[in-house]
Amino acid sequence: MKNAHIALALGTALLAQTALLRMVTAVPVPVDLALIVVVYVALSRGATTAIWTGTAAGLLQDVLSGGIVGPSGLAKCLVGAIIGLSSTRLVVAALWSRFAVYVAASLLHAVCFFGVYMLIDTGAPGASMVFLVGQAVVNGLVFVSGVGLVHAAPAAWRRLRVYWSPIAGRNWELE
Repeated sequence: MKNAHIALALGTALLAQTALLRMVTAVPVPVDLALIVVVYVALSRGATTAIWTGTAAGLLQDVLSGGIVGPSGLAKCLVGAIIGLSSTRLVVAALWSRFAVYVAASLLHAVCFFGVYMLIDTGAPGASMVFLVGQAVVNGLVFVSGVGLVHAAPAAWRRLRVYWSPIAGRNWELE
């Protein structure tokens, strides 16, 4: 994944999370698409790129949300660093292991995010443990299905190009 692809994925995730998901549903969807991009970058590119991606994603998310700028950037930066460093030591190839890593990353993000708000002591947003675990599971399911789509897209694109090719299925004979 190149840096331009990371920036495009991050921009798309932030646009979808801040604008499109609010227009589609009246209830806030407990999905953190920016965190999905950060964890994917951490698993595929390592800790250094994940730290920068997490910092950028969190700061942009804080600016777009209108709250205090910084807590989400710090939390996503720490999650990117920890997942990026642990991905070099763990084999995260199976579907269940990716799901488990993402649920752990989502819970770690929640602990860091709410921990920073508790340190600031300025009316921290409230969330119950049931909500946080539910959000982690939903984020894990979205992550696993999104990674499956990303990995299946090139083969589907090749099949589509062959199917819609102007010479596909025709017998071209020179006489």
